Amino acid sequence: MGDYQPASGLPKRSARRKNRETSDTDSSYLKIPSENQGKIQREPLIAAESPAKPRHFEPRRTRKENRRESSDAESPDVKQSREGQEDIGEKDTALAPRPPQEEKTSPKPEAKSNAARLGQGEKIANATSKIKTQWEKLRARPAFRLLVRIAEVIIVVSAIGILVATFFMSVLQIRGESMTPTLHDGDLVVASRHSSFQSGDIIAFYYNNKVLLKRVIGQPGDWIDMREDGTIVVNKKPLRENYVKGSKIGKTDIKFPYQVPEHRYFVLGDHRSISVDSRTKAIGTVSQDQIVGKALLIVWPLTNFGGVH
Repeated sequence: MGDYQPASGLPKRSARRKNRETSDTDSSYLKIPSENQGKIQREPLIAAESPAKPRHFEPRRTRKENRRESSDAESPDVKQSREGQEDIGEKDTALAPRPPQEEKTSPKPEAKSNAARLGQGEKIANATSKIKTQWEKLRARPAFRLLVRIAEVIIVVSAIGILVATFFMSVLQIRGESMTPTLHDGDLVVASRHSSFQSGDIIAFYYNNKVLLKRVIGQPGDWIDMREDGTIVVNKKPLRENYVKGSKIGKTDIKFPYQVPEHRYFVLGDHRSISVDSRTKAIGTVSQDQIVGKALLIVWPLTNFGGVH
């Protein structure tokens, strides 16, 4: 193409080219040092780009603005339909119930429970203090002190009685009339434990899970005989028995004279006509292991209180 005169008054293309080659400095090309002027390589300068603005400086657009911009570019029919859908969606979201949120546990119930515990503790403390004050008032009264002393004496005496009854003595109750007139039905008798017994002593012994009381007539090795009138003869000596009721012999199924075996005792009841004793083989003589103790004292009823003879 040939040279043309621009309308803006600029020089022709050929003139601009000459000026460009002869100019020492050029705004759009780099000039290489004079040593390599023949091998000039012009490279375009890279224009410095303006730094990009960070995103957080840009104002955020809401969804409604984006919708409005998009709706401006749409047709009026599409706009109306979209606006109707948005209104229906907003109504649905407004009418839709919110999902149940988890109730945040507040410290109010815990505070109430702590307050209730404190109140109960105060009530208990007040009740205990009242009880202590009343107890102190009762202890200050002389009548109360007397009752306490009496209770202490009763407890001590009962404890001593239990120990004595367990290791040294026993309390027995009479049942039946085999020992009348010495012992009667219902009497309470205290028996002490002994290792040896004499003729005339009343002993208590076990027989078929029962405790019987009879009078010792013969000791181990003695000869016992009974006459027709009921007199008892021990080692050819008749006994004077003022304690016997009646003179009947009663039931007997052993042969007289009878010798008492070793470590055994021959016993009879004072009421000979009804007593079941060593005269029968059912009971026989009493061994040392069967004996509970010797009857010493009648403690009840008080009208019969006294020693056993």
